[in-house]
Amino acid sequence: MFREFFKDSFYFAKKYYAYIFGLIALNMIIAAVSIIPLLILIMLFGMFLGVNFNELFDSDFSTFSGAVAGFIVLSSMLFFVWLFLLIVFIQYPFTKTMIELTRDKEIVKRPFEIYFGAIKEKNFAVGLRLIGLQLLIMIILLPIGLVVGLLGFAATKVDIAILKVILFILCIVGVIFMFYVMIRILYSQTSLIDKGFGVMESLKFSAEITNKKAGFILLTILYGTGINVILQIPSIVIDYVSKDLTETQVLSVGIFSVVLVVIYFAILPYLTLLQYLPYNMLLKRWEDEKNQNVYVIG
Repeated sequence: MFREFFKDSFYFAKKYYAYIFGLIALNMIIAAVSIIPLLILIMLFGMFLGVNFNELFDSDFSTFSGAVAGFIVLSSMLFFVWLFLLIVFIQYPFTKTMIELTRDKEIVKRPFEIYFGAIKEKNFAVGLRLIGLQLLIMIILLPIGLVVGLLGFAATKVDIAILKVILFILCIVGVIFMFYVMIRILYSQTSLIDKGFGVMESLKFSAEITNKKAGFILLTILYGTGINVILQIPSIVIDYVSKDLTETQVLSVGIFSVVLVVIYFAILPYLTLLQYLPYNMLLKRWEDEKNQNVYVIG
């Protein structure tokens, strides 16, 4: 299955590379431009409430006035509204477009038509469900993470060798279990957008299509992560050696850093595609198995 994924990833990248790059650039531009009215509204609220911005950042919480407290509350509310609008008008259309692009090899899709069509849907209900899903995922993973953290902390404080080993083993088991849970619910957000499921339905569906497919998903994650790590190694080396370089060498290193950034952005469409292709492959395999079972029963 991974071999098919590897082959299809290059096929879709070749077919839709320019479109994906354009969608990523468009998303970045929309997000950057949308910050401007947000900042203007925050500044206007601050001026209306009589907040002195010069003194605001130099004061501590004990000296905050009612106007400053109100300004912080209003600014936070505006920020969360802005994030919600980004989910509705950027995340939802982009995810829906990428799902459609990686679904059928034979059919030629029109990415921008799908993207702008999703924007016109103004699907606020999906945005709310996505927020609810993220909160639920946090509720699921946070206790596991806390238990793993406590086990690791206890292992470093215990002096009894046998108990230390047991705690470390339990900690490792906890990490593996948490990662397994993350893999099983990895495509809940994608299925919510694709199928229009509710929060609980999307979690259940993700667990269903990933059943007995954890190895394949792990390989796809390692593949994408490996590419990212390889791209980051030159930057890490540059940061390490740049402290002792001459001005001429620093200039050369700076040019090389720019080249690395260009390369990273050039490969970004491929890395983005890797996030959505496994979902469609798992979905197709699940549908084929379901149809086969129905045929056998019939």
